[in-house]
Amino acid sequence: MAELAGRVSRRASAPADEPFLTEVFAGTREDELALLAAAPELQADFAGSQSRLQQRVYAETYPGGAFEVVLLDGAPVGRLFVGRGDDEICLVDIALLPRHRGAGIGTHLLRELQAEAAATGATISLHVGVRSQAQRLYRRLGFVVTAATEVHLRMRWTPPEPQPNTAS
Repeated sequence: MAELAGRVSRRASAPADEPFLTEVFAGTREDELALLAAAPELQADFAGSQSRLQQRVYAETYPGGAFEVVLLDGAPVGRLFVGRGDDEICLVDIALLPRHRGAGIGTHLLRELQAEAAATGATISLHVGVRSQAQRLYRRLGFVVTAATEVHLRMRWTPPEPQPNTAS
């Protein structure tokens, strides 16, 4: 993932990002939107309203959370919403446009969060769908399941304990 260093960045989302955030939301709900069997413009309107609702719920649930646009070489490719507490970082939402998935961007972002957590002594928590392919990424990066329902898994990453300095 070193090849992504300097290429992946984040910035705070702004009202002008709404069409892009709707596109990202729609990319995470393609199967559901297809069930509407409506005209594309109706699907877009529905995706927009659901995207705005989701953002509002995140903001109300995690006041002070960071809603960011993920950039690759300066171009928007995804979104990231993180809630931070004194000893926990909650990865509320991470989503990339379908054409940018599988390129290491998600891994890069998660490793950045892990470095932040390790530096502050925080853990990282998240929820993921039981059928989500993202589980493999989270497990590969050391996240473990701490609770499960029929729909979601709660996962946590704890930074490794610092090794004592044995040099005298």
